[in-house]
Amino acid sequence: MTQSPATQVQSAPATRSRGRLIHAPSGRPFASMRDDAVTALVGIWLTAGLFLDGWAHHNLRELETFFTPWHAVFYSGFAACAGWLSWVVARHVREGRKGLKAIPIGYAVGLFGAGIFAAGGLGDMIWHIIFGIEQNLDALFSPSHLLLLGGGIAILTTPFRSAWGRAESGEAASRPSNTIPAVISLTLASAFLIFFLYYIWVFEYTFAFRPWEAYARARGSVVRDLGLGAGIASILVSNVLLVAPVLLLLRRFALPLGSVTFFLVALESLMAAMLGPGDDLAYGARRALIVLAVAGAATDLLILLMKPYRERVGRFRAFGALFPIVLWTTFFLFGNAWHGIAWSLEMWTGIIVWNAWAGFMLAVMMTLQTQTP
Repeated sequence: MTQSPATQVQSAPATRSRGRLIHAPSGRPFASMRDDAVTALVGIWLTAGLFLDGWAHHNLRELETFFTPWHAVFYSGFAACAGWLSWVVARHVREGRKGLKAIPIGYAVGLFGAGIFAAGGLGDMIWHIIFGIEQNLDALFSPSHLLLLGGGIAILTTPFRSAWGRAESGEAASRPSNTIPAVISLTLASAFLIFFLYYIWVFEYTFAFRPWEAYARARGSVVRDLGLGAGIASILVSNVLLVAPVLLLLRRFALPLGSVTFFLVALESLMAAMLGPGDDLAYGARRALIVLAVAGAATDLLILLMKPYRERVGRFRAFGALFPIVLWTTFFLFGNAWHGIAWSLEMWTGIIVWNAWAGFMLAVMMTLQTQTP
């Protein structure tokens, strides 16, 4: 099988057993791509449940119990994920494997995450019974909810880790279509994280309310600097949340055409669905969808032209800088067309440069060594 430059790695030899790849040194199996696809599908269930519960907290002000339809969807999604991960391991146990050698590469962290998630779910129920139901921003800082965040990300990134392991072995990542479960996996994990950081996620607020505009027009004021600082921080953080997963995927895989567009649009679509159709922020989210779709399509074209695989270190690092330039130039151009930019030329162009530097440095850190950490 001919491999693309993105997947040619040196590793120990591998053998096959009943269609599943076995890594010779550790003796642990690789899950099949079919297994990874099912893991990604049940991950969609879990993520949809999270955003459905977020919709309820955002739109229904009288939630007074833990036992709601929204929680039922969320926790049944977790049960599906935990049950499927356990079933994958049980199959290998029936084949005679024991201990860690029955857990496919990439799945051990997912199982650990399921335990963390279960603890967070139990803690969440107890917390709600004792302290009631949180609303708005308070809900994102509940300790039990943060346990759910960590466990959820560990579960959802399982197909990504599994595909990474196969690529490390020199197997099964040569066709871009084989990486689809990994793309879905990292998209869902990013959505989980962005859900908990929505207060600093820049897109809906910018295109719904034009925040920071009054601060930009104030002169010589501490309030001006603080307000603008909040706006700048939200853009810088949002940049890292978007650029880092794309670079991480490119570090190992040749991506199917349209992957970045899917990643960006899927994230904003989930945010828009959570907010509800009549919400002012949802109006901003719909505009943000246009911006991210255009930026994503331009970035996919850039990947097609540059082919910034990890082995092409210079191109990979250049892409790390160019992706933010494409993304945030599109952001400001559409913002200017719709309602103008109150910020000075130096400020908004400087933000683009800041984000380009951040993307470049992320790419540099990801290429400091050629083997998996």
